[in-house]
Amino acid sequence: MPSNKELITEIDALASALGLDIETDGLKNDQLAALVSDLKAKKTDAETDTAADTAPARKAGKPEYYVAPRCAITSKRGILSGDTEDEVKAEYLAGGAEALKAFVSAGKILKG
Repeated sequence: MPSNKELITEIDALASALGLDIETDGLKNDQLAALVSDLKAKKTDAETDTAADTAPARKAGKPEYYVAPRCAITSKRGILSGDTEDEVKAEYLAGGAEALKAFVSAGKILKG
C-alpha cells in the first residue's frame, strides 16, 4: 500500500484537476486510499460526461417541437420544461395534434 505522503500527493493532484479543496489532516492510510479511489471515480465520471454526453446533444439539435423558454406544460410524460427545451410530440398531449397546434399558437411550444 502506498504511503500517506504518496496518497496525499495523489489526492492533491486529483482535487486540483476537479477544482475541489480537500482536507486530508487526521486521515489514516485506509481513509486516504478510499478518498483517492473516490476522486479517481469522480474524475472518470467528469471526463465521461464531458466527452460522451455533450457530443450527442450537439448532434441532435433542437427537436421538431419543444417547450418555450420559461414555460412548462403538463403532459402524459409528466411536466415538460422550457428551461431544458423538452421535446413535445402530439401523442404526449391529451388533445393530440389539436392541443399541439393550440400550444404553438399560444407560444408555449416552439417549432424547431
